[in-house]
Amino acid sequence: MNFKKLMKDILPHAAAILVFLLVAYIYFIRTFQGYMHKEEDVTQGLLKGTEIQKYTDKDGDFPAWTNSIFSGMPSVLIQGKRSANLLKDANYLTLVNHTAYPFKILFLSFIGFYILMHAFKIKPLFGILASLAYGFATYSLSSIEAAHYTKVLAMALIPALMGSLHLIFTGRYFSGAVTLAFNFGLQIYFFHFQITLYSIICLVVLGIYYIFHLSKEKQFKQLFIGILISTLAVGMGVMSNLTKLKTTSEFAKNTMRGGNDMAKANPNVKQKESGKSGLDRDYAFSWSYGIGETFTLLIPSFYGGSSQEKINKKSKFYETTQNDEAIEQGLPMYHGDLQFTSGPIYIGSIIIFLFVLGMIVIKSPIKWALFALTLISFILGWGKHFSGINYWLFDNLPYYNKFRTPMMAFSIAQVTIPLIGFLGLKELYDNWDTKQKNGSFSIDWANIWKSKNPWENIVFSFIIVGGFCLIMAIMGSSFVDMGGLVDNDLKANNASLIPILKEDRASLLSGDAFRSFIFITIAFAMFWALYNKKIQSHIAIAIIGIFATIDLIGVDWRYLNWADFQFEKGTATDRIPDEADKQILADKDPHFRVFDLTNDPFNNNEGAAFHKMIGGYDPAKLSRYQDLISEFLSKKELQDQGLDFLNCKYLIGAAENKKIVVPRNTANGNAWFVNELIFTKDASDEMDVLKTIDNKNKASYNASFEQNKDINNKIFIKDSFANIKLTNYHPDTLLYVSDNKNDGYAVFSEIFYDNWKAEVDGKPIAINKVDYTLRGFMVPQGKHSIKLYFNKGEGNTDTIEKFASLTILILMGGLIITWIWGYRNKA
Repeated sequence: MNFKKLMKDILPHAAAILVFLLVAYIYFIRTFQGYMHKEEDVTQGLLKGTEIQKYTDKDGDFPAWTNSIFSGMPSVLIQGKRSANLLKDANYLTLVNHTAYPFKILFLSFIGFYILMHAFKIKPLFGILASLAYGFATYSLSSIEAAHYTKVLAMALIPALMGSLHLIFTGRYFSGAVTLAFNFGLQIYFFHFQITLYSIICLVVLGIYYIFHLSKEKQFKQLFIGILISTLAVGMGVMSNLTKLKTTSEFAKNTMRGGNDMAKANPNVKQKESGKSGLDRDYAFSWSYGIGETFTLLIPSFYGGSSQEKINKKSKFYETTQNDEAIEQGLPMYHGDLQFTSGPIYIGSIIIFLFVLGMIVIKSPIKWALFALTLISFILGWGKHFSGINYWLFDNLPYYNKFRTPMMAFSIAQVTIPLIGFLGLKELYDNWDTKQKNGSFSIDWANIWKSKNPWENIVFSFIIVGGFCLIMAIMGSSFVDMGGLVDNDLKANNASLIPILKEDRASLLSGDAFRSFIFITIAFAMFWALYNKKIQSHIAIAIIGIFATIDLIGVDWRYLNWADFQFEKGTATDRIPDEADKQILADKDPHFRVFDLTNDPFNNNEGAAFHKMIGGYDPAKLSRYQDLISEFLSKKELQDQGLDFLNCKYLIGAAENKKIVVPRNTANGNAWFVNELIFTKDASDEMDVLKTIDNKNKASYNASFEQNKDINNKIFIKDSFANIKLTNYHPDTLLYVSDNKNDGYAVFSEIFYDNWKAEVDGKPIAINKVDYTLRGFMVPQGKHSIKLYFNKGEGNTDTIEKFASLTILILMGGLIITWIWGYRNKA
C-alpha cells in the first residue's frame, strides 16, 4: 500500500475539516470561554422542560407528559422522545458533541456543503471556500442568533442530501445510497420537518431532472438502479426515525397544526391560529418574504436590515436626537413586509455575481434543474405575496397547511445559488486555457448577451450585477419605498421620527449597495488578472472565495458577534425563587396550577421553573387548549370559571413593582363528581354550553366526538360526602382514591389526550373528553383506587429504529473501508 499516495488523497479532506473546526471555533470562541449568548428561544424551551428533566434525573426514565405549561402537554414536542436512532450518537458532530450548539451548527453547515462540492467533483480548495461561504449565509447565522437550532441543523444537511442523490444518479451507487440514508436519517432526527419538506422538494426536482436526462441519454439501467436505491435509502432514513415520526404525527393531529374542532363543526367559527384542517391561512402566511425583499440576497440593507438595527452616530437620527441609548439598542430600520426580523436573508454579493455567471457559462443542463429549485424557493418564500400558487398548495398539498413561516423556503436558494456559482467557476477553471487562446479584450457589445467567450461572459455578468448595485447606491431611494409596517406604530407615538428614519434607511441602502459593488469589483478584478495572465487560476479563484466569505462574515457580525456573548456564566435555566415563588412552593399539595400575570401569560415559561402553569409558551400547543385560552382565559367575564376547572390555586400579580400571590379558594381541585352530564352535538355546541354551566355540578359532554356505551344516563345522585383524592403525583402516572355511596361520573382537572388510560381497581375503563378538554369517566359506588397513566405505546418502532440506523452505520463503515481500499488499489 502506497501510504504517501493515500495521505495525498486524504490530506485535502482532513485539511478541510481542520479549517472548518478552526473557523467555527474562532467565530464562536466566546462559548469556549464560559460565556453564554442570550438565546431566548432555547431558554424558554429548557424552562418548559423543567419538570421533565426533574423526573428524568430522579427516575432515570423520560416522562411522557408534563404539567409545566398549558395545564399539561405530551413531552414529545417539548424535549422530544429519547430516540433509539443510533445516528444521534455517531455522526459528523460526534467529535464536537460536548461543545456549544452555535459552534456545532456552523461546523455542520460547512461539512454539509463540502459533501455537495465533493459529489460534483469540485477541487477540495474551492470546496472549502464554497462551504465557508454557505455556512456564513446570513439566514443561517441570524437563525442561530434567534436560537432556532433545529432549523439550522436541518438546513445544514440539505446540500449533503442533494450531493448524495447526485452521486447515485451519476453511477456512484454505493456511496450515494449510504450517504443519502445517513444524511436523511440524521436530518429527520434533528426534528425540523418543514426543512425536511423543503429537502424532499429538492430531491424530487433533482430526481425529475435525472429521469429526463438519463432517459434522453438512453441510460435506462442507470436510471432504474438510481430510482431503486435512492428510494431504499430514503426509506432507511425514515425507518431510523419511525418512533419520532409516529408520535409527532399523533401529537400534531391534536395541535393547532391539526385544525380546530370548532371550525370543523361550524364554518362560521374563526380562530386566529388554526382553521378547519390545519393552521389558519393568514396565520401560516404571516411570515412571507416580500418579493422586493429578495434583493437582500445581494444588498443586505435593501430593506433596512433588522428591526433593531444598530446605526452609527453619523446618522440623521443621532444628529437630531442625540439619543445614545437608542443607538445602542438599535432602531427600526427594517421597512419590509414582516412584522419584525432579526436580520436579512443575505447570500453574498460575490456569490450572486458568480450565480449569474454560472447560469451563463455552465454547459450541463443540470443548471436548469438548480435554477428551477431557486425559483421554487423564491415562490414558496414569497408566501402570500405570490398567493395564486401558494394558497393552492396550502389548500391541496398534503401536510403543507401544518407549517408556517414561508420565508424558510429560502433555505433551498441558499444551497442552489452558491452551487451554481461554484459550478460556474469549475467550468471556467477546467476550460480556461483552451478558451483563453481565442480570447480578446475587444468586446462585441452588440452580442455580449449571447457570447460564448468567457471574458465577455464575465463582463456581462459584472454589468448586470455590479451595475444594479451601483445604480442602487446612487439612486436606490428613488426605487424603494422607505416606509414600512413599523411606521404605523410610530405614527401614533412619534410621527416626527418617520422622515428621519426614512433618511437613514436610504443611507443604509446606498451604503450597502456600494459595499456590494466593491466586493463584486474585487471578484471581477481577479478575473481580469487571470484573463490577463497576471495571476494563476487557482489563486484567483481562491481570492474570490476568500473575499466572498469576508463579505458574508462582515454582515453576519452585525447580528451575531463576540459582544453578544457578554452574559453571566452558568446554566441558562438557573433561577432563584423570589418571595412569591417561595410562598407558593411552601404549599405541600402535590398538584395544582398557577396563573402568572406578571408577564404575558401565554408567551412566557419563566414560571415553569417552579410551578405547574396555566399558561406558557410553545408554538405547537394543543388545539383545544388554545380554544380555552381564546374563549375563557383571555376573557375577563369567563376567566375565573376557566381557572376553576383547571384547578388554578394561585395567581401571581404585581403591585408597586413587587410580585404578590393571590390565593384562589374557588378552584375545583384535582377531581370531582358531577350530578349531571349535558350532551352536546359537536365541539362548537360544547363550547357554548361550557360557558353557561356550573362546572362543579355539571359537565358538558361532546357526544358526537366521544360515544360511550357505558353511560346509560346523564343524571347522577351526588352524595355530599363523595370525594376523589389524589394520593400520588407523577407527570405521567396519577393515583387517586374515591369514595361515593352511588355510581357517579368523575371529572378530572387534567387535559385530555388519547394516550391517557384509566383503571379503576386495576380494571381498564374508557376515558371521555368532557368540559371540552378535560378527562372524565364513570366510577362505581363504594371505595376505589383509580389510576391514570400515559400509555407510551412504543411497540416495535424502537427495534425498527435501532435496526435501520445500525444498518446505515455498518454500511457507512463499509463505505469508508471501501474508500480507503480503493486508494490502496490506485496506489
